[in-house]
Amino acid sequence: CYKHVVENATTELWLGTNIRVAAPESLILTKLIAFRGQDQLDIENLLEANRGQLDIELIRRDWLTLGESDDARMNWFDGMLARFYLPPPPS
Repeated sequence: CYKHVVENATTELWLGTNIRVAAPESLILTKLIAFRGQDQLDIENLLEANRGQLDIELIRRDWLTLGESDDARMNWFDGMLARFYLPPPPS
């Protein structure tokens, strides 16, 4: 999992120094692993800030290398997708 995070990181210039920045999908995956309260809030914020731009299937595929699709964390993640990421259903 963490090797994938490093491989997908981009290099950005910050204060005159090149730094590696993890992709939001990778951050979400690592936070699903830890799954502390702050991690859950961070996932919500990442979903909202990146609405319509994330590769959700990549997150799901990478998760399956670590846990089951019906894991409580993935069930929670599906709920957060509906709440913070997916467009609301038409009225």
